[in-house]
Amino acid sequence: MLLTVIFLFSITGIGLFIASIATDMFKVAQMSVIIMMPMIFLSGAWTPIYSMHPIIQYLSYLSPLRYYIEGSISIFFRGIPSIDLIPYFIILSILSLGLYIFGFRKIGRLF
Repeated sequence: MLLTVIFLFSITGIGLFIASIATDMFKVAQMSVIIMMPMIFLSGAWTPIYSMHPIIQYLSYLSPLRYYIEGSISIFFRGIPSIDLIPYFIILSILSLGLYIFGFRKIGRLF
């Protein structure tokens, strides 16, 4: 559950960034698709990361969805205890904090 909260924090940061750039709801919808589709492709949700080109594998490290999916698969299907998921928590927390601060500062300039 903590992994989900941290992941939602990162998605909120992305949402703040999109909201700061877009001028209307139509642009928000377009930008959301433009940002979320590569995140889904790079996360390993549809294609295993090990079967991707090495450059794309390195790009997948930038996607918070990758760490959420890997952590969720580890919990639900492999039964890994929470203590072994600390690297996922740390990396996802760093990405989430960075995205949230970036989005908050970007939208803070509008007011």
